Amino acid sequence: SSKQQFMAITPRRFGKTTAVAMFCAAFALAVPGSVTAIFSTGRRASNLLLQQIKSMLISVPGAEAKIVSSNVETIHLCDGGLTAKISSFPGQART
Repeated sequence: SSKQQFMAITPRRFGKTTAVAMFCAAFALAVPGSVTAIFSTGRRASNLLLQQIKSMLISVPGAEAKIVSSNVETIHLCDGGLTAKISSFPGQART
């Protein structure tokens, strides 16, 4: 078991959201049982990112059938008994 982390910092309008959505969709399909957590700047950005990930998943033939559940915070994909989980959270802590 290994844990890996990745962080990218780029300027505005550089395609970060699209790149993250593509990577997360591909990773969840390629690695059943994986858990991915994404932290965005706010609630709206978090929800839009998860919607974009879901639309990328739906565009892959056969992937829509693997989506077990989807809400505003999490997408679960089941493949061969293993469930991949993608979660997107707002990064701001509410006080």
